[in-house]
Amino acid sequence: MESSRTASGLDRISGLSEDLLVTILAGLHSTATAARTSVLSSRWRRVWTKVPDFIFLDDDSSPDSVDAAITAYAAPAMERFAVGLDDMSRPVTASRAAAWLRFAASRAPREVHVCLPCNKEPPPLPEDDVEEELEVSIFESTLWFNANFVYDFRLRLPPAGAGAGVFAELRILSIKQGRVSGGDLSRVVSLQCPCLWVLELTMLDVDGDISVRSDTLERLALRVVGVGNRLDVVAPRLEWLQVHGCNYENPLLLLAVNLKTPI
Repeated sequence: MESSRTASGLDRISGLSEDLLVTILAGLHSTATAARTSVLSSRWRRVWTKVPDFIFLDDDSSPDSVDAAITAYAAPAMERFAVGLDDMSRPVTASRAAAWLRFAASRAPREVHVCLPCNKEPPPLPEDDVEEELEVSIFESTLWFNANFVYDFRLRLPPAGAGAGVFAELRILSIKQGRVSGGDLSRVVSLQCPCLWVLELTMLDVDGDISVRSDTLERLALRVVGVGNRLDVVAPRLEWLQVHGCNYENPLLLLAVNLKTPI
């Protein structure tokens, strides 16, 4: 088989244009693996930092390796930001996760996937339990935001009002685990997600009632931990609904919800 090197000893792959090298590394679907190519030669040293996908889903990925890659990353924009960690011996703090989200938001990815290491079941919360506040950034160009946070993270959602940002293109919003204000959640979904199709909230501890007003929402799945939450939904295009944990003793949603298919 013909070698990738010419008779003169030159590496023909390294001689390719940078755009082609970036495309090759993008096919690895792993930022950690792409970064290892930097040892091949000085030609490859910074190529991985320009791959438009930032992906850490390897079994040996750690918070430190994610931080190091963020520091080195040079692409002005990205298509996908995906970080999935499952090593409970290396937990991720809320401030660290917030920094990752700010970094991702600055690159306007089309997809955001974040899975943080967490116990399978929520631990009992003592009276003096201390929450960690996680600031969630605005993702104006993101189509799909999928996050599995940690039970003791208090999600601080983006504010509304004059000059506030919106999730302008968001179609799918899926959040699992964490704590959030029902009022803040209602505001973001109803006022700051003008194009939302799918809303999935799982194992969330919600303080207060939830009110969803959306002209675009087609699929809604709620599994909340908070006791006594009332759910109010006005979504003319809603086709699929699944609810656990909310108190909807009055005709709940049947009401102002115009369903195309039966619940």
